[in-house]
Amino acid sequence: MKFLEDDYLLELFFKSYCCSEERFVCSLVCKKWRCVLKYKVDISCGREEVPIEIYCEKEDLKLNFIYVVDNVIRDEEIKIEELNYSCNCKINGNNTCSNNQQDNLSTCECLKINHSFTSINFRNCDGKLNLNYLYPIYECNDSCNCNEENCCNRIMKSGISHPLYLFYNEQKGFGVKCKTLIEKGSFICEYLGEYLTNDKANKQLLKSENNQLKKRKLDNEKEEDQHYLLVIEEYFEKDNSNQRTNIDSSIFGNISRFFNHSCSPNLTVRLVRNNSTTPRVCFFALNDIEPNTELCFHYGSIIYSKDQPFNNLNNLSNRKCYCGSLNCLGYLPFTKI
Repeated sequence: MKFLEDDYLLELFFKSYCCSEERFVCSLVCKKWRCVLKYKVDISCGREEVPIEIYCEKEDLKLNFIYVVDNVIRDEEIKIEELNYSCNCKINGNNTCSNNQQDNLSTCECLKINHSFTSINFRNCDGKLNLNYLYPIYECNDSCNCNEENCCNRIMKSGISHPLYLFYNEQKGFGVKCKTLIEKGSFICEYLGEYLTNDKANKQLLKSENNQLKKRKLDNEKEEDQHYLLVIEEYFEKDNSNQRTNIDSSIFGNISRFFNHSCSPNLTVRLVRNNSTTPRVCFFALNDIEPNTELCFHYGSIIYSKDQPFNNLNNLSNRKCYCGSLNCLGYLPFTKI
């Protein structure tokens, strides 16, 4: 009984005198405190509308990063250019884009860009991603006069709307699951972190891969040897140009930094532009995802299609893959630089 009384008083103290961020810090101290808090600790520290909880029996819990809800720029060499397009759609006096994208094609400048790639709409009638659309997405932006809530040329949501939670696996480390069903095509979240220059990103990739090669020779892979750098390379056929975006979530990031790789993923990525020429890296459900299923994407082929699975054995790293998929290639993909 004394033990239960102590737990009750400790729980009362946390609720009465500790803010969300303080409860999060307390949860990192020990397993007992996490049990007292009933694992109801928000790792976003209140920055997300839906709390992101930790379900972890690990005693020594280390989450050494700062949770952010937008990308971070600390390097003066990185310049973000604003987009030079916007629409002036006024449908039925509601100042909004048409519910039928084809009907509004002649007037909406934003839709014209998307339809220059293909006649397929990127968004279904239910507001979810059309998975057959494999091209960049140009949303309406802050300069547009359309109504943001009713505009059918927007698919990114502000923040996370699904009850995601963090768990721990001895082989893979931390991972992410969802408490509820996620429907096919649903927006999950954006990959957030710090923008890096190509030079800094290349150095980080080489250092990480060399360290991992040494660990592999010693058969001593450690969690802290993981890196959180996502490299996006785009080719634009129209003007024969390339654009590379490097997002590092090792210091600044959100829940997506814990998405693990799978050779048979249930998440896919689309690059969304709305206010700048730099793409937003957005995750969507590749199929209906049952509750308490781990959320994974393919590190080597982010715009993953079941019709065109990744099987390039020449682009594998020194890092072992523990996805457990029947299609598992044994090692994680590697970004060639």
